[in-house]
Amino acid sequence: MESLSVIWIIGIIFAFISDTITMLIIGKIINGIAIGMAFVTIPIYQYEIIPVQNRGRILSIFIFSCALGNLFIYVIRLISERFLNESKYSRLFWAIEVIPLVFAATFIAFIPESPKWLAANCEWTSAADVLESIEVKNSSILKRRKTKEDRIRLGDKHYVIKKYSTGVCIKSCSINGLFGKKYIKEVCRGILLLFFVDFTSISKILESLDYICQSCQIMGESLKTVTIFSLLMRVLFATAPILIIDMMRRKDVLVFGMFLTTIVIISYMILFLGFSIPIPKSEQPSLDWAMRVVFYPEKASVVLALTVFLDVVYYSMLVPTCWLYIIETFSTSSRIKGWVVIMSLHWLFEACTSLSFSFLMEELNGWLFLIISFICLGGLFFTTQLEETKGKFEFDPEFIMKDSQYELSDDKTLSAQPANLKCFDESSSSHYVSSRGSKNIRDLTVPQDSNIKGKPFNSFKKSVKESNISKPIMNPWETPYGSMENFLNNEKLNQQPANASNGNATVTKKLADAYNRL
Repeated sequence: MESLSVIWIIGIIFAFISDTITMLIIGKIINGIAIGMAFVTIPIYQYEIIPVQNRGRILSIFIFSCALGNLFIYVIRLISERFLNESKYSRLFWAIEVIPLVFAATFIAFIPESPKWLAANCEWTSAADVLESIEVKNSSILKRRKTKEDRIRLGDKHYVIKKYSTGVCIKSCSINGLFGKKYIKEVCRGILLLFFVDFTSISKILESLDYICQSCQIMGESLKTVTIFSLLMRVLFATAPILIIDMMRRKDVLVFGMFLTTIVIISYMILFLGFSIPIPKSEQPSLDWAMRVVFYPEKASVVLALTVFLDVVYYSMLVPTCWLYIIETFSTSSRIKGWVVIMSLHWLFEACTSLSFSFLMEELNGWLFLIISFICLGGLFFTTQLEETKGKFEFDPEFIMKDSQYELSDDKTLSAQPANLKCFDESSSSHYVSSRGSKNIRDLTVPQDSNIKGKPFNSFKKSVKESNISKPIMNPWETPYGSMENFLNNEKLNQQPANASNGNATVTKKLADAYNRL
């Protein structure tokens, strides 16, 4: 991220000293690259380094900071326009932009590297140190002790793996692998959700606030007042997800936000088609673009109220929850590449809507909101079909731990299946015990011909210690989200020995029930 700050500063310098259109374009291109990298890097870094219970809050702070920056820049413009012309203000804007970047570059030097990046480069001790410092900070003494015990018990490598993945590999998948059968479902889910949020064109409506105000016959100082009020409401309500997003179900927030957006867009359509007065283009020859309608004062107030409300819904509900949901829906090994693809498409969608919205609004007028209404209805239906990700345990379908030694299964799939137990004749009296040395009677196996009725449990203790047969272990972090029932079923099966082939003796259901009763 230090290099990101440097690239951004270089772009600003190019724009600041530009005396030709070529240098200005170069500076803006460099700035665009830096902004794109920031939107890719910062949310992923926050997700990897922040504890689970605070990830949504920190991501919301990033969005809140963007809203606060918009308000700050607009206030600077209002202050400086009294004594600076447009050209000088642009240079002042670029100069001010350097200040937070310098602070960011200095601050970044003191923050830790992402534990996942350290682990991917085999720096397990450093990764474990960072994770432990995150876990124990502002935590109770009991939790600190438990964290330290977990690290000692598992070792640095497996302590980090447990935090980040269900498997023994936490490296990112390739781009080709991202669109393979293992990850294509989560990629499509993220792209579709992003499509519906971006193509509601809320950001374009908000960017057209000046033109909406002109249609509402608001000019001059009143226009500045409306803009300031809208930005203040955005900043104020952007604090809401910081406080509550981690406690909310992601799906519920998305459904509710999309429902409110649909209502507002339909209201826009009704107002523009039924309560506006068209203005011929010949009466506005000096304008390159404008909304060719005008509203009377009573309807203008409703339009402005809906615009501010839409701004609040977008920045306090849809954007933070959409981003958090998309990040959470990806698996450990697909998250980085998947988020890069999502953000790339986000800027592509933004560019498409920016180029088309003004033209479509001028030509279609209120009928454009009819098209957007259908998109919103599709988004509302889609969000109702989403799976909840709050509390989702990260499941990596490619790398699954096989047993307590953290080995990969041969086919890289979940292999903790019922063990095929070795059976012996009556004289051997060998019995089954788990690899952790459990003496639970459910772990024991006796030959079919053996009669346990009336025999004390103590008669089996000696043979338990002599057993060398091990049972595959299902660790808690090996269980995928939504598969706890399968996990419990597997545990029940593991408690019952599998049928032995070639006539070997097996434990009957009656004996298993007897052991369970014991």
